[in-house]
Amino acid sequence: MNSEPSPQDVRLINSQRAMNAQAGSFGKKGSVAANGCGSIAAFNALLILGEPVCFEEVRSRFSRHTRRQGRGGASPLYLLYFFIKRGYGIRLYLKKSLKRVRKCHAAYIALYFYSLNKGIGAHYAAAEYDAEADEFIIYNDDAVKMDKKRSSDFPALLRGNGAKYMAVIGIDRKRRPLS
Repeated sequence: MNSEPSPQDVRLINSQRAMNAQAGSFGKKGSVAANGCGSIAAFNALLILGEPVCFEEVRSRFSRHTRRQGRGGASPLYLLYFFIKRGYGIRLYLKKSLKRVRKCHAAYIALYFYSLNKGIGAHYAAAEYDAEADEFIIYNDDAVKMDKKRSSDFPALLRGNGAKYMAVIGIDRKRRPLS
């Protein structure tokens, strides 16, 4: 199945590989199925934050801000800009602070890097914290099972994915203007 969700379909995406695989569907030369994880993570995070948006809108914006004409995925700097511009507060956690990711953010996006036989690969995945289970739920993280994954913390996710490095963005809800 190579179809994108319709604008009315605003469910979390866990099946990146089932998305549009045509070259040019993400940037000039990339595809959503192979390179669109950044736009999928941003879309999923917006839904977690309670902001209804259609995937096509997010994909279109991210397609204009890619690396290597789409084949290198979404720009990490654009991802930060995207949420700041929409009025969300963000906090960036890098390698040494991953053990201290606060569980109070409304949503998260993890960016991790891993070794490939021809170089380095990367992947974005959105997450939310489940206070009852005391664990994070990560969406669109597993390219094989295409299901949500659970992890007690981000270092455990890093080890479980065989990643070499990870950064996590904690996203806070929009601040309401004072009346």
